[in-house]
Amino acid sequence: MQEGSALLVLAGLSSDPLLLLQDNGRMRAPWGRDGSPVLFGTIVNGLLLIINPALFCVFEVAQLINDRINGCRVESIFFFHMIMAGLPVVSFALGKWCWYAATSKKQPLNRVEPPAEAEEDELSSDFPQNGTKPVQRFFRDLAIFTLIFLALAPFHSNLLEAPSKLVENARVYLFSHNLQNKPNSYQAFYDKLRLADSYANLGQYEKSFQIFNALIDETVKDKRLFRLSDIYGRILYTDHNNTISPSKWIELTSYADSKLEAICQGIKPTTNPDGSWNKSKNESLSEEPKGAQRCLIRTYTKHKCNLQAQKWIDSKYNLQRKLLGAGIENLQSLASARRWDRSQLEPLDIYNPFTGPQMHLALLECRTAEPTEKTWSEHFRKRSIQDTLTELGQLDGTRITVRYLPESAGYHGDYYERKEQLLKELNQAEQVRNYAVARDKAREIARFIHRHYDSVSKEAAAYYNLMLKLERLAPESKQAELQDLMEAAESNQICGNSALAQDYLARAHTLKTSLLVKRYPGLSRDLNNRALLLLRLNRIPEARSLYEQALQIDKECWGAQNKAIAVYLNNLGHICSDMKDYDQAEKYFQQALQIDERETCDKLDLGSDYENLGRLASTRGKKDLALKNLTTARNLKSQVLGPDSIEVVDLQKAITAL
Repeated sequence: MQEGSALLVLAGLSSDPLLLLQDNGRMRAPWGRDGSPVLFGTIVNGLLLIINPALFCVFEVAQLINDRINGCRVESIFFFHMIMAGLPVVSFALGKWCWYAATSKKQPLNRVEPPAEAEEDELSSDFPQNGTKPVQRFFRDLAIFTLIFLALAPFHSNLLEAPSKLVENARVYLFSHNLQNKPNSYQAFYDKLRLADSYANLGQYEKSFQIFNALIDETVKDKRLFRLSDIYGRILYTDHNNTISPSKWIELTSYADSKLEAICQGIKPTTNPDGSWNKSKNESLSEEPKGAQRCLIRTYTKHKCNLQAQKWIDSKYNLQRKLLGAGIENLQSLASARRWDRSQLEPLDIYNPFTGPQMHLALLECRTAEPTEKTWSEHFRKRSIQDTLTELGQLDGTRITVRYLPESAGYHGDYYERKEQLLKELNQAEQVRNYAVARDKAREIARFIHRHYDSVSKEAAAYYNLMLKLERLAPESKQAELQDLMEAAESNQICGNSALAQDYLARAHTLKTSLLVKRYPGLSRDLNNRALLLLRLNRIPEARSLYEQALQIDKECWGAQNKAIAVYLNNLGHICSDMKDYDQAEKYFQQALQIDERETCDKLDLGSDYENLGRLASTRGKKDLALKNLTTARNLKSQVLGPDSIEVVDLQKAITAL
């Protein structure tokens, strides 16, 4: 829009005024001027005059509607939009007027008009006009216009920015005036945000951040944390074109950075009347600070301040752990969010591209805290596993195919009509005992329902089960049977049918070993998946055996000192503890501790290792050892999460109970 305004100014300087005379119903050039520049200027400027304001009006009307929907003040909206929409016309008129005033000559009072015949042939005549031939005059004007353009070239950016600066200065005046008249009104907060935005658009970033910092102080003082997202969201979009250097940006945001850190440290988790943690309330407590943290992560990433961005990625992770604890589902979701945030950064020495996905995969394949499954939670866990395996395949150059269910895709016809038709065809095939056709129709229905419901559908799983029953009556090749088993297992596992899913996976494992080799690629993933299902079925000894087999394979592939191995070791330690095999549980916990001690920067993982050993010692009645390990765990976690976090408070309770 600003560019269009500048074009109109230059167009106004680049051609003769649009002065046309009427002569017996036809247009002709004014007397004493060459016709071709006038005609060219008329066409160009006419198009600019028509198109440019029209585009302005379209954009401004759209912005006007958006501002009105968002509740902005009516007088402010119309004031600014009228300025923006009127600037092209004003620029055009001013440019034409200046050019005309500079080039027009006073005509003598006794001027005699030439005969009509001369006027008729003016454009085609080579009669000298004002002492200059038309061709010479055209090239002379062209040279003058070229010099004008060259003279204006150094000021090109200023010309483009002039309309915007005019509007921003008007905004500064209006918002300052509003704040003087009504400093304590509800609208004052948003006027201050807009004032800070206008100062930033004028390049006055120090003034802009003075306002942001004052607003943060007011927010903390009045305990209105719901405003944090508005403030930090506006900071995110302060430097639109990313023109500020990383060091300068850190300097500008240092106060907002430190204040948000203090806010996060001051938030405390809440409890229910019975003393248990209030999960829903704690989740709501983290929403506004989490939104502000997300804004800082994005703005630091945009300005290439990667270490600062990494700091806030960890801070967001730690705040969630502080308020929600280290439950397995919370850790899984936090690990996914943390890995996504880190992937947006440029490569850092502190982030190993292999270790992150491997640790996330290990966490996703561990046992859940509750035996019952939530279908959507399981659905997202499986999708996260698939995405993580794909990422690992891209990193090490291998091709890993992990998606057993067909991709979800919308059906553009009538879903119920198509489903009814498929069911009719299935029933007809069963009636005539054409089991091969019935099997294929059952598979088609299962996939059709899956694509419609995005894989969380017990009805789809039921048709997969029917497909496998019919497959026994109409056998297929081993490769086709393997694909059917994997799809059926996936669908049943997501829906919580763990027993059937485990049965299908066991049959698939047998087929894979016969079709491929005994230790085929992806074997450890299949073993871990089956072990998790067995845990949910409370078949703990079988699950332990499969986890131990998978652990041995992963040690050979990833290395025995990989941090992901520590996750599997802790998981096996908990399983052995449940089986009252305390000696083996302690061995697994100690091995995990030895791995995590090499990564001294990750105090939370190290604290969890000491906590596992401490709680195991407490179970075995070794109070001195339990006290030592639990105290170490508490101190390590307190350094990161603070003394009020759920994990630290629970550890303190355990220490007190000894």
